Amino acid sequence: MLEGSPPLSVTWEITTLPNGLRIVTTPMPTTQAVSVNIFVGVGSRSEPQRLNGVTHFLEHMVFKGTEKRPDAIMIAQEIEGAGGTLNAYTNKEFTCYWNIVPFDRFATALDVEADMLLCSRLEQEEIDRERTVVQQELKRNHDNPAAWAGRLIGTSVYGEQPSGWDVGGSVELVQEMHRPDFVEHIEAWYKPSNIVLSVAGNVTHDQVVRLAEPLFRDMRDGALPSVAPYDAAITGPRVACDTRDIDQCTLFLGLPIFGRDDPDRFALRIMNDVLGAGMSSRLFREVRERRGLAYSVSSGYGYLSDAGVFTISAGVNREKLSETIKVCIEEAEKLATETVPDDELRKAKDHNIGRFRPSKPPSRSANAMANSSSPRARSRPSSRWSTRSKRSRPTTSSASRSASSTARSSTPPSSAPTSANPRSRRRWPERKRAACSGVALNRRRSAPAPLTRSVIKISHALSMILRDTVVQSPPPPAGE
Repeated sequence: MLEGSPPLSVTWEITTLPNGLRIVTTPMPTTQAVSVNIFVGVGSRSEPQRLNGVTHFLEHMVFKGTEKRPDAIMIAQEIEGAGGTLNAYTNKEFTCYWNIVPFDRFATALDVEADMLLCSRLEQEEIDRERTVVQQELKRNHDNPAAWAGRLIGTSVYGEQPSGWDVGGSVELVQEMHRPDFVEHIEAWYKPSNIVLSVAGNVTHDQVVRLAEPLFRDMRDGALPSVAPYDAAITGPRVACDTRDIDQCTLFLGLPIFGRDDPDRFALRIMNDVLGAGMSSRLFREVRERRGLAYSVSSGYGYLSDAGVFTISAGVNREKLSETIKVCIEEAEKLATETVPDDELRKAKDHNIGRFRPSKPPSRSANAMANSSSPRARSRPSSRWSTRSKRSRPTTSSASRSASSTARSSTPPSSAPTSANPRSRRRWPERKRAACSGVALNRRRSAPAPLTRSVIKISHALSMILRDTVVQSPPPPAGE
């Protein structure tokens, strides 16, 4: 840190209510806003297989009305009428309900959040109506090649176990969910000791505790069900490929890694920066700038509590798929066998240090396959790691786009042209037959090689897994 520069950390306070609910506040007195977030420690890996997707479906239903606010419009208008926005997202390990409002409307924001969480009506008529919305969401994500390739890599790396199940479930499973399933799910998991209220903005800790305590104090705590641990012996197919009549292949190379609290996470972060996080990374320079093989190429990672996924991804033409895989493997092998130069390592560290600056909101890995976040459409950018189950709701508030960024790496490749800027328009040829490929190469991780200058543990495992696997460009569909 430069002499005389302000500290990079932000001080927060934590209070635990008598029933076990934790309140975390991060005062930010210079802002005009406040963000209210309620985290519940339940996600898709906590579900029985027949109810895979119920956590996400419930997240939708919480917005459909309470006794105090009988329908979704009243809930939305109370926040948006205050100049704010509200939304939620679900991933493999937790659910988050959030809103952002002007700081002088904090009491309203907190009351709405608590009311939604504790007093949702869950009417069967609304469940049947929202069921179709959720199913269309799943179908839309299946029709998105980049999202679906990310889904394939998750299934392949984690295999057929709760860690590998999709956050949104399936169309068929959603069809069979009814009110008793949601009630049972709430009773099992929505316990105060499994909930965190996190508030950041122009508020004080005492103010938050004073307003929150009467809203949550009547919640009764209890034991939580167990969650199946990640089993490294269970994996999916080494190669997964879905062929479609589109213009671009979406490629993922992936392998399992450690969980989010592993001490090697810091070395992995630096290694990822060197390999594929940004326009100055090795993958970007070699694959795109020097060879012109792909429009987008990057590496990334995502964590669960006890596992994770590291990937290299790219959007390429079918004819360039094999060459792109070869180049990506070569770059991974270089990290495992060659020392990273001092200047390159210093730049990677400086890049990461700069991302902790208070002027920049904290980011979350876009490669959250390990968490497979599934927010509603307007809350966060699409992740490449899940079906990205989203519920799109109309909004009249300009604040609806103010949710914080979640990307640690570049956005997924897109097969659709953009016409927002006339200069960026291009003529698109007649549709070609190409393949959307999600390639998962997963072998049980062997004992990691020693770190090379605080960087390389994972790249060795990656290169060892990839180098003996040959993936040919998929042939065009019959009849082309």
